[in-house]
Amino acid sequence: MIIKIDPNLCDDCKACLNICPMEAISDPFGYAMIEEQRCVKCRLCLTVCPQDAIKMGM
Repeated sequence: MIIKIDPNLCDDCKACLNICPMEAISDPFGYAMIEEQRCVKCRLCLTVCPQDAIKMGM
C-alpha cells in the first residue's frame, strides 16, 4: 500500500506536513508530496487533511 496525495485537491494548508512524524511530506511545488522511502504508513496525514486529498492506494 502507498499513500497518494492528489495535487488537484491539495490546497497546501500544511496540516499533513505538521503532523507527519517521519517528515516524509514536503511541498516544493505548492502542494504536498510524500517521500515514499520515508513514509511509514501511519496514516496520520489522512486524518488531518481538510480537503480529503490524501488516500491509501496500490
